Order: sequence, then structure tokens, then C-alpha cells
Amino acid sequence: MDQQNSTIKNLDSGSALNGNGHPCMLDQLQPLHLSQQTGGRKATQMCSLGGRIRKVNIAILMWVGICAVLGCLVPTPPIVEGATLPPGFSESVVFSGLSNPTVVRFSPDGRVFVAEKSGLIKVFSSLSATSPTVFHDLRKNVHNFWDRGLLGLELHPDFPTVPDVYVLYTYARGARLKAWPCGSYRKQTSLFGEGGT
Repeated sequence: MDQQNSTIKNLDSGSALNGNGHPCMLDQLQPLHLSQQTGGRKATQMCSLGGRIRKVNIAILMWVGICAVLGCLVPTPPIVEGATLPPGFSESVVFSGLSNPTVVRFSPDGRVFVAEKSGLIKVFSSLSATSPTVFHDLRKNVHNFWDRGLLGLELHPDFPTVPDVYVLYTYARGARLKAWPCGSYRKQTSLFGEGGT
């Protein structure tokens, strides 16, 4: 009885005493109405649980406030609508209809080699050509997934006199490896066919 009287007696002052005589805030006493009949032990547990919840709520509000302040301090990047070209320059589409092009190489004879990530190598006869021809198809050997695929293409420095084209790609596991005789490696693997050196 004394414990209930002390709780009721101190409600007007903004704080109350729980069952063990410890101070407890009024907003933490709301669950005490259910536990007053069972004694002070459960009232203390309920009060301390309310205090923990209040501390968690305060911590969350502080975190949200800090994030909001820091969010205002971090400058947002400007919206880029389009680059303004310097005087004398113009923008135009040279080649279209390509699927994930990764490499473009210009041959001294005017041809343009374009490698696609899937393993397809296309060649345009000139910069003004609108449709390419397939130079070589490596899609059966290329593992085209995520950041893998045909990623590099290079022409021999004396191209087209030395008609060698070098490619870098991720090999697809499960594709058949061919065993080439040692003496005929360049002849067999030339991208220009059997007659290449």
C-alpha cells in the first residue's frame, strides 16, 4: 500500500517512485498500471524497460539528426545536361547498331575494327561506312558475363603488311581447346584464314 501511495503522491511533481523507491519518469509509468497488483519487483522491471526504450528512441533521433545535418553539408553534384563543345567542334554518330563495343582500332588502310564484348569482331571499310562485315566470330570461346568478355584488340604495328590481329578475352570454360602443331601455330590461328602468316 505504501508503494502505491508514494507513486500516486509524487505524480504531480513530474516524477514518481517505482516499487523499490527509485525515481521513474511519468512517461515510463504507463505500463505500471498493469503490474501494481503484483508488487514492486515487476514495477521496477517495467520502469527499467521503459527507460531502455526511451534511450533507444533518443539514440535513433540523434542519429537521424546527425545524418540530416551531414546530408545538408555534403554538396550535391550538379545535374549534367550535356557538354558544350568548344567552337569549331561538332558531335555526330559515326557507327550505330553495335552491341557493347569494347575496343576500336584504326588500320592504316582506312578500315576500322570494332570488338564487341560478346566476342564478335566487326570491320567497317571506312569512317563513312554504315554497315560492317563480320571479321571474326569468337563468341563460342568468349565467356561473356558481367565484366568478362572480349576486352582487348590490337593490330600488328605493320598491319596490313603483317596481317596479325591480337585479341584479349576471357576464355569460356567448357569450350574445346584445340591442340595445334608447334610449327603451324601462326598459320592455323590467323584471323585471315589458312593463307595468313
